[in-house]
Formats: sequence, structure tokens, C-alpha cells
Amino acid sequence: MSIRSRDVSDYQSNVKWQTVARGGIVFSLVKSTAGATLVSQTLARNWVTMKVAGI
Repeated sequence: MSIRSRDVSDYQSNVKWQTVARGGIVFSLVKSTAGATLVSQTLARNWVTMKVAGI
């Protein structure tokens, strides 16, 4: 059995999560921080749109 996933970071600024979900992706890893100071600028948007897409 295999499970398809996607790994996303800030440089991928416009992920089309509905399209990703239609492609069979069932979960994703989304970078949220790096070190003590970097906080992802896209995490909040990705989190909401992933949930809407069912990921």
C-alpha cells in the first residue's frame, strides 16, 4: 500500500489544493518555521485551503 503526499514550503506560494486533492494526494507536510526566527508566511493560507480541499 502506498500513500501519496506533498511537501510544501514558502517558495511554493500558490498551491492549488483542490487540484492537488483531485490528483490523489491525501496529506501534506507544510513548513511552518525554520530556526528561532523564521515563521512561514504561507502556512495559515495553506492550512485553511488544504482543509477545504479535504487534505
